Amino acid sequence: MAQGTFSFGTKTNPQGVTFEVDSRGFIVGGKHILPVMGEIHYARVPAAEWKREIQKMRAGGITIIATGHSGADCGLSYNSFEYFRLYLLTGDEYLLKIARLLAYNTKQTMDYDGKLGYGHRGLQTEALRLVTNRGDGVNLWLPWVTATQLDPLCRLKDAYGSIELNDIAKMPADELQRLDRQYRRTQGLAF
Repeated sequence: MAQGTFSFGTKTNPQGVTFEVDSRGFIVGGKHILPVMGEIHYARVPAAEWKREIQKMRAGGITIIATGHSGADCGLSYNSFEYFRLYLLTGDEYLLKIARLLAYNTKQTMDYDGKLGYGHRGLQTEALRLVTNRGDGVNLWLPWVTATQLDPLCRLKDAYGSIELNDIAKMPADELQRLDRQYRRTQGLAF
């Protein structure tokens, strides 16, 4: 990439340190650095831990930290089945609430009826930014998004005979335990 390809504004900050780009990476203060990027989602980290988390990232070699992401995405929907099984193993109602949240709330950007205007019904955007004055998202269908939605539904169906987590949770406890033992025999303990 040749100089001048990107417009970064002024090359020198108020302290006199220059910032340039070439085909090998960034040049900061005349020294080449290879950017290693990570990101922190502030909404997922308690504020009291932000500084420590950033220090850990720096210690791990991260040179650029992306922040300010508020994308609501469906990645964790993959785990609704696992959280439900953890609920069965522990009896902790909180885990059932998490399973329900992941099973149902992560599908709000899915275009079930075609009203959202995606290329095909049933597709789901990868992420949607919910901050003021943005309201945009990735606006792409990515194969893993479909996998995150379908995999836990298939596992629920295989293990408990239904894809409706709310219906499954209403089943008698002894029946759920029996079905879960049967699932473990064929699929193993792996979540």
